[in-house]
Amino acid sequence: MRTARWVGLLGLVAAGASAACAGPPLVRVSDTAPEQSVLPTAVPEPGVKLVGKWHVLIHYTDAASAHPDWIHWQDRLWIFEKEGAHLRWTDYPIVLFSQGNGRFEQDAGGLRRTLGPWQPDADQLAELRQGIRYNPRGGKTKTLRGSDVEGWKSGAGGATTSVSLITYSEIWSVDAARKYPVFLRRDEMGSERAQSLLGVTAYRTEFVAADGASLRGVYQRDEDRRGTFWLRRVGGALPVEGRAEHLVD
Repeated sequence: MRTARWVGLLGLVAAGASAACAGPPLVRVSDTAPEQSVLPTAVPEPGVKLVGKWHVLIHYTDAASAHPDWIHWQDRLWIFEKEGAHLRWTDYPIVLFSQGNGRFEQDAGGLRRTLGPWQPDADQLAELRQGIRYNPRGGKTKTLRGSDVEGWKSGAGGATTSVSLITYSEIWSVDAARKYPVFLRRDEMGSERAQSLLGVTAYRTEFVAADGASLRGVYQRDEDRRGTFWLRRVGGALPVEGRAEHLVD
């Protein structure tokens, strides 16, 4: 059987991918494997309900680094909430596990993420199902307008009225929200005279669990960082103020 396209982008994380497959069966995007176009009638159409709390795990390589073949990882917490007719998306970059096995190592500058494709072990997966903690430091929130059918998108910020005034904005969007969501974050800077794109981070879903509680797909940040991402719905999220894991990237 032909290997799915996401593996080709980051073949070295194949060993970690098997851990992500535990749980409900995954539904494959048909255009990634033509021979799978005829699926058993018992397999339902994938469906994703974004509202809720999600643990995001990313494995990637960085072509601009001194070691372009090394695998790095990051994780974060995403929270989606309905706010009237709008969708509120909050991103927290610091996730805390009670069981920190394999996540960090100590060096002269503090705690550093371990090198390699970290995946949650059985205890950590159980913690995700029950609920995790996070530090609100560095969190960002955007209000998106649209619908699950048309997609969701945040505003571009206020208009620039002076050629000497430089503005920075982040535009977050979610396309194909009901089936195979594509999460995009665009960084832009400009003035009244010109607008420039600073960077784009994309999470393109290619696999959805039959119950919609886990997703997997292709991650890309600009042209340098490429890899794989996993989204797993978590049972809850508790903010923890004060001292947290200090990371050196």
